Amino acid sequence: DTARGHPQYIAKYLHGEPAGKVGRGPRELIAQRSNGEKFPADIAIGEAMVDSRRRFIAIIRDITDRKERDRALRDALETAEAATERERKANRAKVSFLAALTHELRTPLNAILGFSELLERELSAAPNSKMGDYAQLIHDAGEQLLQLVNNLLEFARLEAPSLINNPEPVHMRNFTAHLE
Repeated sequence: DTARGHPQYIAKYLHGEPAGKVGRGPRELIAQRSNGEKFPADIAIGEAMVDSRRRFIAIIRDITDRKERDRALRDALETAEAATERERKANRAKVSFLAALTHELRTPLNAILGFSELLERELSAAPNSKMGDYAQLIHDAGEQLLQLVNNLLEFARLEAPSLINNPEPVHMRNFTAHLE
């Protein structure tokens, strides 16, 4: 496509205008083979004096393979970036789910622990009561569940450090005193 302008460019160059393309290294263009097929190419133009005459030398290199590799690399990069973004979204959803789950589990679990502690204290007045043993079993099971919930929360915190939750112990006797 640029061949039409070559004679004019060469004439200007020979009359002293500065070199725009000669000696400037390769540049990309669309070249055409003798059979009419077009292809991407690099062209580098140099000049030499031969038999006291100025000569131009052009090196044309077919860069079709390089262009295809570049396109494949761009496609692979776009695919990888899309996969990374999907992974980030999935990770955010997982962390959000874990945070909500631990909150939803912690609320009723704290009630179970608190009321089982109150029940233990009420039943401690009755010696050898099986009910006191049952209340202790309920409280112990609740503590184990709370540890599992805390482990889930810690996992979520490792996945998303911005998730902040600072649980504090609450003594139900003091809490219920305010309710009466």
